[in-house]
Amino acid sequence: MIPFDFFNKNFICPDCLSRFKKEISLKLSKQDYYCSNCQKKYPIKKIVYILKNKCNPKKCKFECIKSCKKTAIKKTIIEEKGHFMLNGIIKNIKNPGIIIKDKCNNCRKCIKTCPFNALIAINIPTFLVNEYSKNEDTTRDSKKNNSEIFNLQLRTPIKENEIRPASFLLYKIISRKIKSKEENKITIDNGSGSNLAKSFIQNENILSFDIHTDHNAFYPLDLLVNSEHLPIKKECVNSFISVNVVEHVTNPLKYLLEMNRTLKNNGELIIAVPTPWWHLSKLLSLHHHLNYMIHIIKGPFNFLKNPFKNFNIFWSHEKDCNHENTKETSTLISEIKKFNIIKWEKLFNDSGFIIKERTGAGNIFSNNIFAGKITRKLGNSKKCPIFLVYVLKKRI
Repeated sequence: MIPFDFFNKNFICPDCLSRFKKEISLKLSKQDYYCSNCQKKYPIKKIVYILKNKCNPKKCKFECIKSCKKTAIKKTIIEEKGHFMLNGIIKNIKNPGIIIKDKCNNCRKCIKTCPFNALIAINIPTFLVNEYSKNEDTTRDSKKNNSEIFNLQLRTPIKENEIRPASFLLYKIISRKIKSKEENKITIDNGSGSNLAKSFIQNENILSFDIHTDHNAFYPLDLLVNSEHLPIKKECVNSFISVNVVEHVTNPLKYLLEMNRTLKNNGELIIAVPTPWWHLSKLLSLHHHLNYMIHIIKGPFNFLKNPFKNFNIFWSHEKDCNHENTKETSTLISEIKKFNIIKWEKLFNDSGFIIKERTGAGNIFSNNIFAGKITRKLGNSKKCPIFLVYVLKKRI
């Protein structure tokens, strides 16, 4: 099995690497990886995932919700108070199902009570070091478990009409640039989110790393990790994918340096970053304006207090995607200044990469989900792309 074969050969203690600059190999026990040098243990946790094709809240009595003590149930509205968010209770919602929020502490009571066996627990090695290990809710689990990963789909494979036009155009370019489809070559999606890349590219050799779990992903996460402290030996990875991640991490330079360290000398980093045109495409998107109106209705006093500040923060990218809450002050204007080609390319150069290729992806209308077919046909704009896809080579 690819994940654990690769991990067992190449895992090192990230704490020893950051403190002593030494690569100390980790040993595997039944319930964790442990370091013989600093005696630190990195647990293998069971993370709860949903099989979307089995979950059917219209035909059950919400047994999983009831088993979660901290959750309140209201069958007439979408509820977000507890560990769960009910979806599909209101009529006309397209994708009925139950979505687990990040507050889930993986007690796994919901798995036993589900009448459709729609909830499963998957074993994932957990490497959240320093400040992240203290705050991450998904690491709280003291029960023993075996080191095994299930390679199954948690959602149906992505279809062209179900994906946002901007993402479709972006991943279409990335899929053409992925070369490591052989069995012995490993590609790591560093900041995988819902594992959309693996679903779109259909490459089983892609391993997914992230700092938090998406319980309703297309594929399970392979490693729960802070990507600024990768627990991997140097020069052992064939290629990395990073799709709209570097702008969200706490230390972008450290994030890139870690990928540079672990890449083989002939390896490549395929990285996608937003441009200032991304914000214009968001402003031209109807569904984002609808969300903004709902935002104003829910908090009218905050809006009236300072309308410009409210607008400036709401339309920023960071507020939805930064999970460490280190960039709460990011605004639309500050991000437009930040997302420019010169700054991105300087960052790549400072982290030891050479630019091999640069391709524009998307257009200013491709964030509009209500006109998907039209915006997809417009294709990738050369003058005003909303993403830039770089293929970076390691500087030797």
